[in-house]
Amino acid sequence: MLKSAQVDLYDTPYVHFVLSATARGGFSGGVAFSEYGFALGMVTRSLLAGEDSVESGYMAVLAVEPIYECLAWYRMLPDCQAEMWDGLWNTREFSFSSDEPVSGEASHVSAKIAVFDDGKTCSMTITSGDGCSDIDGIFPEMLRVVRRHLSSTHFSFSLMRLGYCKIAFKGDYLEVAPRVYAAAQSVGALLIRRGYFPLGFTDESDIRSMPGLDFA
Repeated sequence: MLKSAQVDLYDTPYVHFVLSATARGGFSGGVAFSEYGFALGMVTRSLLAGEDSVESGYMAVLAVEPIYECLAWYRMLPDCQAEMWDGLWNTREFSFSSDEPVSGEASHVSAKIAVFDDGKTCSMTITSGDGCSDIDGIFPEMLRVVRRHLSSTHFSFSLMRLGYCKIAFKGDYLEVAPRVYAAAQSVGALLIRRGYFPLGFTDESDIRSMPGLDFA
């Protein structure tokens, strides 16, 4: 099959490819392979013009992105895939802007919380300012909030530069992970109280939305 185009469908946020192959009943859910032998995605529907029959259309193939997201969400992503993508699918980022959003978008991101969680280990980074300096001066407060949630036996700081810190956690995953999310939520609450606007999620409670752990 030849990949003819990439399309964004109105009823889904994920990328689809259009294949120049005849769509037939029963193809849905099948894997579509590229001419190079790797999985392009999953067949989802036929694309038709008006009232044409299914067999006269093209096949739409859902890209593999949501498959990775689903596996990572339920902490089932194979280690080989996690290593290949360098933690991408197992990391959730929560971005904030200190500027008033205009038409749903902000002019720049001023702070970020990133939580890595693969179901076996957990880590966290916090960022403030432009990535090189703490322009807003809130970074020390963010660190203090994290310290209040964690004892020195459970974490270690690696200050990469002013306004950017990696936090590694030690100990049992089931004990450590709730602490990580509690700390991340509190940092998010601090930023919102200080006038930052969350980008791409509703409020700091979304940070607790990973399944399988009770953060109450």
